Amino acid sequence: LKDLRNRGVLYEPLKSRVLGMVFEKASTRTRLSFEAGMIQLGGQAIFLSPRDTQLGRGEPIGDSARVMSRMLDGVMIRTFAHATLTEFAAHSKVPVISGLSDDLRPCQLLADMQTVHEHRGSSQGKTVAWIGDGNNMCNSYIEAALKFDFQLRVACPEGYEPKAEFVALAGDRLHVVRDPREAVAGAHLVSTDVWASMGQEDEAAARIALFRPY
Repeated sequence: LKDLRNRGVLYEPLKSRVLGMVFEKASTRTRLSFEAGMIQLGGQAIFLSPRDTQLGRGEPIGDSARVMSRMLDGVMIRTFAHATLTEFAAHSKVPVISGLSDDLRPCQLLADMQTVHEHRGSSQGKTVAWIGDGNNMCNSYIEAALKFDFQLRVACPEGYEPKAEFVALAGDRLHVVRDPREAVAGAHLVSTDVWASMGQEDEAAARIALFRPY
């Protein structure tokens, strides 16, 4: 798709399709990437903030999903609780894309993997280091270690490890350490994220101090 666009070839497989973008958490890059992508592929995107939907006023998630999926060809949701995504998808008649939840961030992960593939080739059999908070992006890297077949080392302070369910899922593909130097030694890719995510503003100063060695 990037090659077609770079060569100026018109490719519109999503012509006449409409994507609804539900943003319970604001984002510059997520909105731009999804909206631009839909336009470039011939479709259109509708931005919906919490003020624009009944979800923001307490309507049951299942009801919103049923109504929205009658009018849209797909829905992207960027939200807090992962259960919001799964419940919406369970009641939707059209595909639902996770733009982000507190548990996972799959689209950013896919963008990272595409970047690695374009610049360094396959990640299979390689070693990847994650430095910092064991947050949603870290959880997505854990899932990626299984799907893309690489070893993942996570360096994080005590109490900021990735969720136990994801650690258990990873098995021997994951190694959690405290020393970031140990994590990056011999790694083919080093990745990280912000120390304080949206909604953690009150913890920002403490987190910056805690993560400074990382």
